[in-house]
Amino acid sequence: MTKSRDEGITTAFSAVLKQLRQAHGLSQEELALISGIDRTSVSRLEAGSRQPSLSLIFSIAQAVDQTPQKVVAMVHREWSKTHSSEAGGE
Repeated sequence: MTKSRDEGITTAFSAVLKQLRQAHGLSQEELALISGIDRTSVSRLEAGSRQPSLSLIFSIAQAVDQTPQKVVAMVHREWSKTHSSEAGGE
């Protein structure tokens, strides 16, 4: 995976995370408490300065009443908006 692709995925995840958090009316601190992760981790994930681990994706998905598969699909759709030529070749 290239650096720009990593950054694109991280950026897409940060957008999806913020959308999901806000749709559930949660602050970063509330999401952190519900998902069992540190608030600074939520902040860094939303800022795009940290890539999510698989376990974080599962924790966050559960906290916002989604399946991990749904969260990953949302990230893929967000990523595809700016990488449409690359999205189909996976």
